[in-house]
Amino acid sequence: MGITWMDAWREILVAVAGLTPQVITETLYYLTQARDPPVAIAEIHVLTTRPGGHRILTDLLTQDDGRFHTFCREYDLDPTTITFDAHHIHVFTDVVGVPLDDIRTAADSAAVADQILALIRRLTDDPTTRLHCSLAGGRKTQSALLGFALQLYGRPQDTLLHVLVDEAFENHADFFYPSRQPRLIQTRDGRQLDVRTARVTVAEIPYVRLRDKLFGSQSTPTTGFDQVIAHAQQTLDLLPNPEVLLIVPKNRRIYIGKVEITLRPIELVLYTQLALARVQQAEGGDGFLSLDEIEGLQDELLRRYEQLYGRDSGRVDALRRKWATGFPRDSVRSHFANIKRKIEAAVPDRLQASFYMVDSQGPYGATCYGLRLPPEKIDIREE
Repeated sequence: MGITWMDAWREILVAVAGLTPQVITETLYYLTQARDPPVAIAEIHVLTTRPGGHRILTDLLTQDDGRFHTFCREYDLDPTTITFDAHHIHVFTDVVGVPLDDIRTAADSAAVADQILALIRRLTDDPTTRLHCSLAGGRKTQSALLGFALQLYGRPQDTLLHVLVDEAFENHADFFYPSRQPRLIQTRDGRQLDVRTARVTVAEIPYVRLRDKLFGSQSTPTTGFDQVIAHAQQTLDLLPNPEVLLIVPKNRRIYIGKVEITLRPIELVLYTQLALARVQQAEGGDGFLSLDEIEGLQDELLRRYEQLYGRDSGRVDALRRKWATGFPRDSVRSHFANIKRKIEAAVPDRLQASFYMVDSQGPYGATCYGLRLPPEKIDIREE
């Protein structure tokens, strides 16, 4: 049985850091004290340079006064439940394995990219983990690479974070997290600040998760960043790129790219309603409608039907009387099947055609109908 959102993940904080290890305790504070619900961090991994690693050891991990340990004491956390030691500080190395003091050359950046990718790949290969990746520290290049790595390998449970602190406390050498008790620190201009009043907020950044699309269920090969990016681009280039669906009710036609398909008025009315539901799906749902929901839209469907035939047409009155005695569900299903046949005949590529046909989902008796075409590919030209 797989892990679900209700199960206990092994929560892991991953951060890039330069010479400001404060971002680690600031993010830890947010996750364990400010986030709702709080996160029980079990492990911390930091990617940094050699000077950054030394700063983490001296500022955070010295046994008595290291800020990681003082944070745990102040907020009643057992530090032995959080795996964070020298082995979890990943110092970047160059292409021949020499620890980097800084990242200044293209070769250094390439080596760093490979190492960030390898760590994220390894941590996400464990289905019991959930990663919280912090972008706040290190050079901008490191933050960007961490974000890219999570896009490639991140899973639904993994989060991407950016720590924000009040400007007065930002980059202050003596500020590591808001304290429970009053504690004063001094600014360069002689002012005193109480760290208890500091606000730490974190932007949880949405990101595109490509893991399943690029790698499927197979374990990912151990390759470098450039090779993985090339594989990703090749895979994305092969994904179908459907033509725009243009619906012009007054012409009683739909257009799939340059392909013109004529629909009967009732077919066009029903198809336009499903296309409109797909376009409006951002308001909630996936754009699929049940027959009950379609029946509830009778007035709108009749309005469109009237626009095709004219207000005084006997066809409109006939349809209104017919629907008044009961919504013809079998007939609606038949119209959907007719639309499918017309699209299949006009678009030989079955994969392409599937985007435009009326599809169904859900169990019998609660079936919903709609289009799979991305909303941005739908253009409805109603008067």
